[in-house]
Amino acid sequence: MRGGWLQIAGAGGSFVAAVVVGLYLGWLAGSRSGHPALVVAGLFLGMVAGGVLVGSMIARMRF
Repeated sequence: MRGGWLQIAGAGGSFVAAVVVGLYLGWLAGSRSGHPALVVAGLFLGMVAGGVLVGSMIARMRF
């Protein structure tokens, strides 16, 4: 079970990384175009990508 918890922690780290990258790209697009809504869209897309990544990692785990 120890390996399972390490995989869950790794999935959580991947989720955080995807959210941070999505927020950064959204902020970058928002600052270039002048639309602050793109920051929110970037954060949302980062969370979606992170959720898909975490879901696929957890689905492949064997408990």
